[in-house]
Amino acid sequence: MFFLNDISISYPHAEVERVSVVWNLIYAGAIPAIIMLIWLAASRSSLHQFHVTALGFGTRYGIQSLCWSVSLSVKSSPHSFHHRYIEECCR
Repeated sequence: MFFLNDISISYPHAEVERVSVVWNLIYAGAIPAIIMLIWLAASRSSLHQFHVTALGFGTRYGIQSLCWSVSLSVKSSPHSFHHRYIEECCR
């Protein structure tokens, strides 16, 4: 059995970062961008296709960062989102 207020399972994210922010940006941003640039250059794609690729990559990266920040702020607060929501509704 488990309880909802068990702190050991309430925060499943790691206490110590295994990958630093800089390396995360390199792995998730720079390496895919370089691969896409090489692919576009090798296939001799048009400038329009480069812009579409860059826009899609930037949009994906921005949405991913937003979703990650929202999920961390909801999950890593001292009180869970549900408890705060119930407290606000019961006032």
